Amino acid sequence: MQDFSLEPMGVGMLIDRSFKIYRSNFRSVIFFSLLIGGTFTMITSLINVNRMQSTQTLWSIFSELVYNFENPQNLIEEISNLNANTISPRSWVVSSLNSVFIQPLVTGGLTLLVFNICTGRERPETPVGWFNLVKPLYSKIIGSQLALSVITLGIYFALILLVIILSLLFAFSSLPDFLVFIVMLALLLPSVLGTTVYSMLALPVAIAEERFGFKFIKRAFQLLFLRFWKSLGLMLATTTLVSIISSVFRMALAFLPPIFRAVLDAMISGLVSPVSVIASVLLYLDIRISKEGYDLELRNAMLNNQTVGPL
Repeated sequence: MQDFSLEPMGVGMLIDRSFKIYRSNFRSVIFFSLLIGGTFTMITSLINVNRMQSTQTLWSIFSELVYNFENPQNLIEEISNLNANTISPRSWVVSSLNSVFIQPLVTGGLTLLVFNICTGRERPETPVGWFNLVKPLYSKIIGSQLALSVITLGIYFALILLVIILSLLFAFSSLPDFLVFIVMLALLLPSVLGTTVYSMLALPVAIAEERFGFKFIKRAFQLLFLRFWKSLGLMLATTTLVSIISSVFRMALAFLPPIFRAVLDAMISGLVSPVSVIASVLLYLDIRISKEGYDLELRNAMLNNQTVGPL
């Protein structure tokens, strides 16, 4: 049985249902986001616990970068110092392993959980049951995550080249600085926001419709264009909400020693991050319900004791 009726939803209802699904499946959600995902985040935080321990350090380095901006040699030295203070080989290795192998498992587990709850499919009773359900798809989800990373990096690389080319062109023009800034912003902001929103829908499409690897690219773009502004609104709303909740908890922990802050910070990330994943899956379902009548298709299948194939 479904926990919620499938119907078109506004941004407020999408967020509300995200929290309801989170609460009613707390053990399974935490199993993926905190026990699995949070463990690697915690390891990374502990590796960096002696690096950049305060906002004052960050502000000092930023001030030095600004102060030396007109001196290329000093600027290079400051950037090297920044890298030395914030990035270690061990941290890079753990972060890479987390991104490639752990986060796809977390996202895949949460995605299947939300799909099955909303569509009346198989619902294991325990977190381990959910883990066994996502395990056969694990390698395919990793491939899709890598494909999404390649697409995202390609877009950002193209944007960087565009900025360099435009900067060279503007350097020989007589356009005022504020006009150059507006042109750059008009080109970059929609591209960055569009890429971020696209990333929200990409993995739900890949997992739900079994379009693994690079097969989800066109389909995800189609759904994004059908409901771009709602997708953008949901992304901004969930990002703002998660950031506020995280900031409140982190401010309350500011008095603790760095090692305790590192551990608790990883736990906070594991607790709040599932909201965004759940909301993105509900957004995918909402677009299909609004534009493709997926709710009617699913109800007909249920009446005939059938299971709809790939969503």
